Amino acid sequence: MENFIDQLKNMLSYKRPAGSLTEKRYIERWIETIKGIQCDSFGNYFIKIGENPKNIFTSHLDTVHYEAGYQAIQIVGDRMMLKDQTPKHTCLGADDCAGNFLMMKLIEIQKPSLYYFFRAEEVGGLGSSWAVDNNSEMLSAYDSVISLDRKGTQDVISHQGSRTASDAFCDSLADELGPEWKRSDAGLFTDSANTVGLCRENTNLSVGYFNQHSRFESLSIIHLMDLLKSLMDLNFDNLTIERTAGEKDYSAYTGWDYSGSKIYNPYQSTSHLFPLDNEVKIEKEKSMEPHYDKNSFNDLITVYPDVAEKLLKDFGCTFSDLQDAIYLQTGELASGLYDEY
Repeated sequence: MENFIDQLKNMLSYKRPAGSLTEKRYIERWIETIKGIQCDSFGNYFIKIGENPKNIFTSHLDTVHYEAGYQAIQIVGDRMMLKDQTPKHTCLGADDCAGNFLMMKLIEIQKPSLYYFFRAEEVGGLGSSWAVDNNSEMLSAYDSVISLDRKGTQDVISHQGSRTASDAFCDSLADELGPEWKRSDAGLFTDSANTVGLCRENTNLSVGYFNQHSRFESLSIIHLMDLLKSLMDLNFDNLTIERTAGEKDYSAYTGWDYSGSKIYNPYQSTSHLFPLDNEVKIEKEKSMEPHYDKNSFNDLITVYPDVAEKLLKDFGCTFSDLQDAIYLQTGELASGLYDEY
């Protein structure tokens, strides 16, 4: 069974423009395999854990990649980043693979909440907007919405243009997460901005990515794992619910933080997002995928890592055998730094 680091690298290898073939493959591999997961009519995925949870966790499934396909990932120190950072590449995609990963792990331990994996956030929050318009009765039953889609390592967001969460809620959540966390009013749009009319407190948390929407994007593994531990232990009863759903408040707002502003993908348009099984659209997207060398052993493994892993295991190769081989060939230790997680 692959460990957390292997899983993250595998997930980040998928380039996922909204509605693309690679997003479809990513969903089939990582989201549709979650036991009990449901899909709404737009294509968002959700699952409720617990009898009467009062919180919603959200993350989004699309990235700002300009084309579908796959990419190689490397680890440098604490950071995951693209192995090839030349201009032909768009981004790492930790925005918002990191949020997907956190939610999947919280679902595995059955942390009570409603979990919503939204579609098409990067092209205007279309999935969450649809859910607000069509599933309002379900969503309005929850007091708080915590999106896992923010750069950096310490922000609990109170404003996304206007106020989306009260200072009291953000401060109480920061207290639960740890001393390095703090309230910030410099948030950008994400899916929790769309739920302000239905839910009382709507925030966004830093999940450890930096330089998002660029080929220099990176993800702090240590922060992601520390945040996962904190969310596993989070006591929702200690959170202060103060804001009224739908209230308008622009006070104490310092303005947009443009360093992480959204970049809309010119390849993306609402006309080709859905349905995913549209054969014409899929054929079009196949033509946009990278042209791998069919005779390259390395490219074959890059495109089909799961098949390569199964073949190795079928031939009796263990994880330790592979570690030893990597060390003998490269002199690099393939694991050990993150074994504590």
